[in-house]
Amino acid sequence: MHDSAPLDDSHPTPPDPEVDGPGLKPTLGFTEATTVVMGSMIGSGIFLKAVSMTKELPHPGWLLAAWAIAGSLTLCGALVTAELSARFPGTGGLYVFLLRGWGRLPAYLFGWSLLAILQTGSIAGLACGLAKTLSATTGWTAGQQQGASFAFIWIITAVHCISVSLGAKWVQNVLTFTKYLGLLLLVALGLFGGEAHLSRLASPPIEMGTGAFLAAFGFCMLKTLWAYDGWVNATFIAGEVRDARRNVPRALVVGISAVIVVYLLTNAVYHLVLDPATLAASQSSPAAEVARRSGGPGWANAATTLLALSMLGSLNSSVLSAPRVYYAMATRGQFPAFMGTTTRWGTPHVSLILQAVWACVLTLAWGTFDAITDNVIFVYWIFYALAVAAALRFPQPEQGYRAPARGLLAALFLAGAGLVVFSQLKANPWSALQALALLVVGLAFYPFTRPLPEEAS
Repeated sequence: MHDSAPLDDSHPTPPDPEVDGPGLKPTLGFTEATTVVMGSMIGSGIFLKAVSMTKELPHPGWLLAAWAIAGSLTLCGALVTAELSARFPGTGGLYVFLLRGWGRLPAYLFGWSLLAILQTGSIAGLACGLAKTLSATTGWTAGQQQGASFAFIWIITAVHCISVSLGAKWVQNVLTFTKYLGLLLLVALGLFGGEAHLSRLASPPIEMGTGAFLAAFGFCMLKTLWAYDGWVNATFIAGEVRDARRNVPRALVVGISAVIVVYLLTNAVYHLVLDPATLAASQSSPAAEVARRSGGPGWANAATTLLALSMLGSLNSSVLSAPRVYYAMATRGQFPAFMGTTTRWGTPHVSLILQAVWACVLTLAWGTFDAITDNVIFVYWIFYALAVAAALRFPQPEQGYRAPARGLLAALFLAGAGLVVFSQLKANPWSALQALALLVVGLAFYPFTRPLPEEAS
């Protein structure tokens, strides 16, 4: 098979035994798949990105537009990608989609970047954000925050080495439902606490040129996309989802739609309760400031606790999902064979441990929350664009899930992906080039990968 040739199959196929193997069992249902989508998305972004966005673009209307557009783009990409989830419902998700659509090299580079930058960067960013949030009440120094970040990564990793059910069913479900209901409670408190005023949405026009405005809006889009990122994690664990061909697409659509609604409501409350100047100068999370003004110090502490639980839930789902990709790659010879081993509990423990080690390295290398998360989004959206384009290489299925207006959705998503990549290259070229360099380093190891089973046969 040529590297760029798609591995076509005209009919949906069952999970690939070469990928799924005997080690991973389909023990998760629609609820768990949906909570992985929602839990991966609702983490730190909805609580921490509004401040830097308002500093860059102090206009509630345009900021809400950025959240709406980013959510719509995310849903466009997921609706198209869900067709691939239905066609190739095995473990590995986006890796398998790229493999089937574009061939070995793009798929390998995605898996490599997932380990080198994307998932490990997400884990590092969430762990750093969680430690920083808790330091407001614990008084941790910078060194103590870093130590706490390492501890969070290793504790969650240990849970997932022990049990899929414990990490994905109990921990993930409880944390996801808690933070979603917590955000709805925050919205209700903000709307009915007596501090919300519609006049705050009617800010005067911003005074900046067209070029400066587009740069600021692109900056804000990049920030919001971190908050919407993580939905693809549900495709990584498809091999462990019962009736994945049906449940994974449903989980993507339901989970992303629910997150878009709660994000728009939460940000509307931020701007109804806080004027742009106050929001931009906030030293705590906007959620805590809204809760303090609407309900008092006790509610502010509750909002801070909600933020910590939210990041913990997102960290949990991030640790859970990507090792399934490394496992799938190892069983196909694109990663070392030892990364495809599992424990007697059916968990890919070697992949989990290696992921934790590198995530800790990234917390030392990149250090700040924004630097880590911006690099993650920049690289991830390159591969999201490739996955959406890959979906167009296959005919739409006659039965089962079909993306509505697939061509239009794909065009909108690809245009948005181009804006994301351009914005990061323009805003932080050195940081973006560092991320790309890590991706390119993976090419040095590519010649050592083994042929895929269908190539060797």
